[in-house]
Amino acid sequence: IGRSMHQYYTVDSAALDYLLFGTVFASESKPGLEAAGVGALARAVARSTRPVLAVGGVTPARTGACLDAGASGVAAIGTFLPPGRSADGMGVGPAVRAFREALSRIC
Repeated sequence: IGRSMHQYYTVDSAALDYLLFGTVFASESKPGLEAAGVGALARAVARSTRPVLAVGGVTPARTGACLDAGASGVAAIGTFLPPGRSADGMGVGPAVRAFREALSRIC
C-alpha cells in the first residue's frame, strides 16, 4: 500500500509500505504543477520511515540524482510512451533498457 504526495507533510505511515514523492522534475502529465526538485525529495526521504520513490519527470538520465537524494527507486510514465507521444518518450523496450543501464551504473 502506498501513498502519493506532492509536498512532504506528516503522514501516519504505519499502514503504508512506501511513499511516492513528486513531482520531482517538470512533467508533461502534470502541466502547471511546479517541480519540487531533488532537494525536496531528499527532505522527504529524511523524514520518512518508509521507502520513498521519486516520480514526475523522471528519466534514465535523472535516475542517479533521485537515488543520490535517497530515493529507494523511481517511477515513470512519459519515458515509456512511444517517441513523439511525450518529449522523453522512448517506447517500452528502449526505456526499460535505458533505466536498467542507468541503474547498473549506480548500483
